[in-house]
Amino acid sequence: MAVPTSSRRRAPLPERIGILLMPQFSFGGLGAILDPLFIINWLAQEPRFTWQLLGSDASVSASNGIPMSDANVGATPSNSAPRPNIRSRHRLSFAR
Repeated sequence: MAVPTSSRRRAPLPERIGILLMPQFSFGGLGAILDPLFIINWLAQEPRFTWQLLGSDASVSASNGIPMSDANVGATPSNSAPRPNIRSRHRLSFAR
């Protein structure tokens, strides 16, 4: 039996997050922000969060000296999350 279109559950729009990178930002801190967002998108098998790295200059260097150039600042890498084949839906309950 087909489910009427009006009663189908629509996927929520992803939350948009802008992350402002200041000179000498903590690269570990950036990972601590991005990893949970990426994992939630990965487990949910749909984008729950999108993010954009923002900076005042074309290149912003982290405290460890790694520069984030304009190729990375302004990019939205969250749309390229891999889609795993997860059969057990109880693992996803926290991401809903």
